[in-house]
Amino acid sequence: MANDKQKATVERLTLALNARNLDGMEINMSEEGNFLYVLVTGTAKPFPQIRIGKLGGIELPEIKSYPEAFEAAVNGDELLEKQSNREAKREATKAAEAQKAAGKTNEAPKVVIVASNNQEKAAFETGAEPPVVEEQSTEQPTA
Repeated sequence: MANDKQKATVERLTLALNARNLDGMEINMSEEGNFLYVLVTGTAKPFPQIRIGKLGGIELPEIKSYPEAFEAAVNGDELLEKQSNREAKREATKAAEAQKAAGKTNEAPKVVIVASNNQEKAAFETGAEPPVVEEQSTEQPTA
């Protein structure tokens, strides 16, 4: 059974959530050990789980950081959405960087050596391609 401090926090939280006029909002509670868990459902955006300790303090385990726990609990749907958007953007950036890096190969450019100036001159005069003597790679041997 929730103690008086937990009940007072739930009452205060319920009043603040009702003041937001969220359509279809339902507040469900469950107890586990010394904690009272509050779950806000039926809203357009999902809310994080709200945990109330035996002294009436609020924690939001799903939210990474927040300046004031009570305000964060009241506006938890907005904070959770912002956090999810940041994480999605971060993952998209990582995926784009990985894809860009995968597109680059470590293949060294090849150097073509033409036979001689005379052969090149003859090819130019006739409109033919100059003969290729050999191809060399600029790769350095690895040990």
